[in-house]
Amino acid sequence: MTIFIFGRLQGGILLLETRVTTLACHPSSLRELSLNLERREEFVEACQSAVASGVAALHEIVAAIRGTRWRFILTNSGQAIEVQHKDDLYATYWEAVAQMKSCRHVIGQDEYDQEIIDRIRDCETAHQRARLFMTADDNLGHFEHEIFDLFDGTGYVFDGHGISPGDDYDQVRNG
Repeated sequence: MTIFIFGRLQGGILLLETRVTTLACHPSSLRELSLNLERREEFVEACQSAVASGVAALHEIVAAIRGTRWRFILTNSGQAIEVQHKDDLYATYWEAVAQMKSCRHVIGQDEYDQEIIDRIRDCETAHQRARLFMTADDNLGHFEHEIFDLFDGTGYVFDGHGISPGDDYDQVRNG
């Protein structure tokens, strides 16, 4: 049996057909899917379908992913679930950190300030999204430390809004 999920998109109705059967939505099947890394997309679809169709209660999905690398958040006032694999969250965040740090060599060149700020914002967004899903034990890292590392020794600071000379500007520039 195929499960259809209805949702609203910009005032119109969007019909999404999933490839998940009600059998795959059963809690024991969810547990089996959660442990199979090659079937990540199917697991996410199964969790979403299980909640939307009422086949599995949220506590059954929580039980299915307990002790795995899957993380979840409830959306739509608890009527829907979003599931992410911890490794994917880490990869997205650390890729954003690498992109941000790739701008280090142009810090202090005014024409690159907006690009640097955009990469900082992208990194912050990736960090905030990952933190929605992560537990305290997941040890994602501290975004603020990455910002400090980016600007450390450059003579500049990021104040949350823009880039400006820091207290050590003269010392760094005059060697």
